[in-house]
Amino acid sequence: MYFLIRNSSGGISERMRITSAGNVGIGTASPLAKLHVVGDILANSSSGARDIIVDSPYGNPAAVKYQAGAVDVWRVGRGINASTMGFEFYSYSGTAGTRMIIDAITGAVGINE
Repeated sequence: MYFLIRNSSGGISERMRITSAGNVGIGTASPLAKLHVVGDILANSSSGARDIIVDSPYGNPAAVKYQAGAVDVWRVGRGINASTMGFEFYSYSGTAGTRMIIDAITGAVGINE
């Protein structure tokens, strides 16, 4: 299923697509994940906080990955290195590894763990 709009010159452009696999693409006709957006995403409100929620069963990693093109640069989240369920800043640059971790139980902070 796809959604089209008519532009100011009368042409028709696709803006969103839902594939047979259930992937939704906004700004792309070939979504590679459940939600694939080409462009900026804005969460805005006149009151209250806005959150991005990454939910994963306890014991499994949950993180946000930052990429430059298709190259992994940083990953920020929980359980990335599988050695702990603390909050980690993981770098793929140079020698890949956790650069900082906050222990989930004690609150201790480790640098270059």
